Amino acid sequence: MSTSHWTPPPTPTPPTPSTSWAPPPPPSSPPSSAAPTKKLLIFAGVGLGALAIVSVLFLIFVSLGGTSGSTQNDEVKSAQKTDADFLTWRDKKQKFVAKGAVNIDEAIAGKKYGWWDKQFVLPNESAAKAAVKRRLRPDIQLISLTPVSHEVTGQEMSVTYQLEVRPKSSLYTVPIRPMEINDPSLGEYRKLTQYLMPSDDLPPGYAYLPEAKRLIAEGGKIQRLEWVVRTAVKEENTWKILDAEPILLQSDPELEGRLLKIHGASEPDLIRADWQIANMDIRRQTEFDRFNNRILQIKDQVANMAEKRKLELPEIQPESDIKELVSSYRKDRSAALPSKAKMDSSKFGGSGSGEPTKTAVRIGGTAGTGAAIGALAGGGEAAGIGALAGVLGGLLYDAVSKGNDKKKFEAQKKADYNRQASAHSYAVKAMESDVRSYESKLRAEHQKQKAHRESLLRLIEKECKELETKLIAEYEKELKDAAQQRRQALGYTTL
Repeated sequence: MSTSHWTPPPTPTPPTPSTSWAPPPPPSSPPSSAAPTKKLLIFAGVGLGALAIVSVLFLIFVSLGGTSGSTQNDEVKSAQKTDADFLTWRDKKQKFVAKGAVNIDEAIAGKKYGWWDKQFVLPNESAAKAAVKRRLRPDIQLISLTPVSHEVTGQEMSVTYQLEVRPKSSLYTVPIRPMEINDPSLGEYRKLTQYLMPSDDLPPGYAYLPEAKRLIAEGGKIQRLEWVVRTAVKEENTWKILDAEPILLQSDPELEGRLLKIHGASEPDLIRADWQIANMDIRRQTEFDRFNNRILQIKDQVANMAEKRKLELPEIQPESDIKELVSSYRKDRSAALPSKAKMDSSKFGGSGSGEPTKTAVRIGGTAGTGAAIGALAGGGEAAGIGALAGVLGGLLYDAVSKGNDKKKFEAQKKADYNRQASAHSYAVKAMESDVRSYESKLRAEHQKQKAHRESLLRLIEKECKELETKLIAEYEKELKDAAQQRRQALGYTTL
C-alpha cells in the first residue's frame, strides 16, 4: 500500500518595484491520518505513566504492609492469660461500681491517627473490630473504634483504643446467689438445688436478686470505654490479634465462673440487661415448684408402695381380743368348779333328815325294856311302872348320848366343810393357773405375731428407703445431666 508524502510549498519571490505583490497561495493540508496518530501517542504515554505510578504505589503498599486483618479468633489461650483477664475485668467492674455513676464515660486523651497510620502503621481495623465484637454482649452495638496510642516491641504491637458502644437495653449490676430451700420438709434434698436453673443465662444453682439491682448504663445511650490490644502481629501481610484485655461490659462465662467460684456463697455482682432479670421472682418460684412437685411425686410413689405392702401383712390379734378370750375362758372354767364349801347338817342326822331320830329310838328302847322288866317282876301294874321307869331312863340316856353325838356331829360337819373348802380352793387355784397359762400362751403368740409384723414392717421400710434413694438418684442424674448441658452451652467451664 502506497503512502502519501507531504510536499512543502515553494518559497515566494519578493516583489519588485515594478511588479505588484500578491499573497502566496495557501499551503496544501497534510494527510487526514496524521492528527489522530499523534493523539493516540499522547494518550498512550499518559496511560503508561499512570500505570507505572499505580504499580509503584502497589509495590509500596505491599512492602509496607497490607490492610487485611484476620477476623478469626487468633487469641492464644493460657492459664496466665485467663488469670490476667479475670483480674483486669474484675478490677474494672469494681472501680466503676465504686463510683456509683450511671453511664460509662472513659474519655482518653491521646494521639490522632490519620488515614496513612490506620492503613500502614496500626493493625487492620477489621481485626480489631472482630476482637471487640467477640467480647461485647449481643445486645450492645459497636459504634466506633478509635486508636489513641500504640507501642511497638520487636515484631509485636500494642494499641489503646477508645470504644463507643450503645446498649439496646438498660444495663444493671445485679447480685446473684445460690438457690436455697426454705421448706424444712425438703431439707434432706438441699444438695439438689445446685442443679436448679431458674435463669437461662446463669450457671445451674444460681438466681438473680433483682431487688438489689443498680443501673449503670441507660439503653440507647452511647457509652465510651477504654480497650487495650496487648499483642498484635503481622503474619504474611495479615494482622492478627493475639491478646487483648476484656471489656467492662463484657459477658464472659469463664470470667463470671471464676468470680462465682471465688465468692462462693456470697453475692457477687454481674452486669445484665433489664430483660434478663425481669420476672426473676416468678421464674425462681416456678423452678422451686417444679422441684417440689417432683420430690412429692417420688414420695407419693414410695408411700403407695408402702401402703400396698402393708396390706399384704398378716393381721395380729388386738389386745382387746386377748382380754375377751381370757375372760370367756375363765367363765367356762369357773362353771366347772365345785360348789363353795358350806356347813350341811343333813348329812349327819337331825330334824328334817328323813331318818328315825336317835332320840325316839333311845326312849322307845328304854321304855320297852322297863315294861318287860316290870311285867316279869309283878304283873301288869309292875309292867306299867317298869315302862315308865324305862322311859325316864331312856330320856336320861338320850340326854347323855345327845351330848356325845353333838360333839361328833360338829366334828364331822366341820371336817366335811374343810374338805369342801380345800377341794374348792384347789380347783380355783388350778383354774387360775390354767387361765394364766392360757393367757400367757395367747400373749406369747401375740408377741410372736407382733415381732414378725414389726420385722416385716422394717423390711418394708428398708425397701421404701431403697426405692426412694433409687428414685432420688435417678432424679439427681437427670438434673446433673441437664446442668452439665447448660454449663457447656453457656461456657461456664470453670464451675
